[in-house]
Amino acid sequence: MTRLWALVRRATSADLAIVGAALALVAALARPTLDARALEARVAGAIEDVDLVIASARASHASRSRWPQAAPAGEAPPELGALATDGPFSRADYSLAWTTWQVVDSVVASTEDAAPPAPGDAPRSPDEPRLAPATRALGALAVHTSDPTLRAALLAHYGRGSSFVLDTTWILVLPERAAVGP
Repeated sequence: MTRLWALVRRATSADLAIVGAALALVAALARPTLDARALEARVAGAIEDVDLVIASARASHASRSRWPQAAPAGEAPPELGALATDGPFSRADYSLAWTTWQVVDSVVASTEDAAPPAPGDAPRSPDEPRLAPATRALGALAVHTSDPTLRAALLAHYGRGSSFVLDTTWILVLPERAAVGP
């Protein structure tokens, strides 16, 4: 240690400037790598949280034949059990929100209840299925974040599914349909 101190005392200001510049260069070269690793960790954490909530929501859907109730960002629906008390719904970089959407599907209806065709209409072919509307619910998970890189990473990871970005929110719509109502 005394040798190092002796070296520093004999160093000129030019020597110290060169050492300082070298340290600044090393820091500048290391920063992108450190930032990339931090982003990878944030994205991996968000993906874990999304997968956990989706698995819990699907388990609730399978046992009850309906999705959990919608809940605002940062709050878990009570049907998600342990996630409702100490789950991933509110993080420093993002918050999660569970929602459900009512959609109208066309389902094959019984031909026994079919009304006769109106006068002047051609009769329906017996081979042609009769369709009737049915209201069902879709489940969706939203990630609210101001970080565009996190939104883009989630969109890229879940791109094969029905996911999209709307303003500062990334939304993943689950394809399973469920009953509507309480």
